[in-house]
Amino acid sequence: MLFSNFIINAIDAIELDDNDEGVIELEYIKDAKYHLFRIYDSWCRYRK
Repeated sequence: MLFSNFIINAIDAIELDDNDEGVIELEYIKDAKYHLFRIYDSWCRYRK
């Protein structure tokens, strides 16, 4: 549920942008000890 909230928030920000443009990147890395997740979004600025 935590990951879906991050993704939904990023999508909402893109949809609120005047140009509907933005980037969301998901990355998963597994090594011997850890599972690493990286979620990046371009943090579109929007106006209400």
